[in-house]
Amino acid sequence: MNEDTDWKRSTKHQTVRRHLAGMSKAKTLEDTKRLKEKAKARRAAIPKRNRGRAADAWLEDEGDELQLERMTSSSDLLPTRAANDQGSRGPEREPEADGEMLAQGAEALVLSVARTRARVLVDGETLDALLAVELASDRGTSLAVGDLVALDRPPGGPARILAVHPRRSSLSRADPGNAHRERVIAANVDVAVVVLSVKAPPLKPGLIDRFLIAVERGGVRPFLCINKLDLLEDDRELRAVERLLEPYRAIGVGYALVSAATGAGLDDLRRALAGRTVVFVGHSGVGKSSLLNALDPDGARHVGAVRASDGKGRHTTTASMLYELPAGTRVIDTPGVRQFGLWELDQAGLLAAFPELEAIAAACRFTDCAHLSEPACAVRAAVDRGSLPRSRYDAYLRLLKALPS
Repeated sequence: MNEDTDWKRSTKHQTVRRHLAGMSKAKTLEDTKRLKEKAKARRAAIPKRNRGRAADAWLEDEGDELQLERMTSSSDLLPTRAANDQGSRGPEREPEADGEMLAQGAEALVLSVARTRARVLVDGETLDALLAVELASDRGTSLAVGDLVALDRPPGGPARILAVHPRRSSLSRADPGNAHRERVIAANVDVAVVVLSVKAPPLKPGLIDRFLIAVERGGVRPFLCINKLDLLEDDRELRAVERLLEPYRAIGVGYALVSAATGAGLDDLRRALAGRTVVFVGHSGVGKSSLLNALDPDGARHVGAVRASDGKGRHTTTASMLYELPAGTRVIDTPGVRQFGLWELDQAGLLAAFPELEAIAAACRFTDCAHLSEPACAVRAAVDRGSLPRSRYDAYLRLLKALPS
């Protein structure tokens, strides 16, 4: 059997699997019938010699339409309410070609991304658009919720995304399957709201530090939102939380202590977010969906419980999506993450994420001082004097040990 036959059989197998996956997502008999008819019409429109291959530079998948419908139901997305660092872009194209496509297409905002389509907002209208092959094959870096794209809307045909406008900011993490690959979570945001909880799951400074590094590297301003204030038993526990957050306040990171259950502190959070595009990030179970429900009760997003066995939450958001809230606020809600790998971070980048250490490090004897056991280290001396909080130095050491050697 030759290589071409193997390729055709493999491609056909993948096509059948995608079709069956799409069929399994159908919720009604009408959905199933509609998918069959659309798939049949598409196959009939493709010349026999091209069947099993992409007929042109645009991809379409039978399961995507239902996937987008499910993603944008009343419990997931509110499309009817809508009136610097580019990172890795995947396969590179000629700048002139990108410029021409950006000039030709109408500007649209990406609300959600599926395998071969994206839901976009253009001129007050929400619609689905096909992705170009290079975008679909590398959508983890090339396309993200919050991106501005050039959209082609041919008469009588499906809308198509031509190109992506340069990003003014982004939030990214290491790909879970490849630590050397960037996975963009959200694009073009003003503020990243790092949602944590005082308990269930517990508040951990190490996680805060990882989020702050990822946020600031993408040109996004961080803001800490400490949820589940109602779980604190007394003022002593509240003061302990405030002491833990003091080093972050000292370096200019704002925070709000809130309770999605009782509404405490939500007005402070609303004022901090008003008129901005923000992204909500945080561990599973910290209450991101509960906060969005409290900020906008009409959203009716799912709320997940925390497992008693390990204190970890269940995922209630399964893909990044953009919501419209009152007061001109746009929120990108992301799936909870249990690990937040730091993408392509070296020692210099780590030190830059600790501005209070970086300022002191200029006085170290050696320019390549790692602030571990080197002689005449100004950073360790500052810790010994008490002018640099030991908690911040310990946080630096934890992350330094986690860097690849």
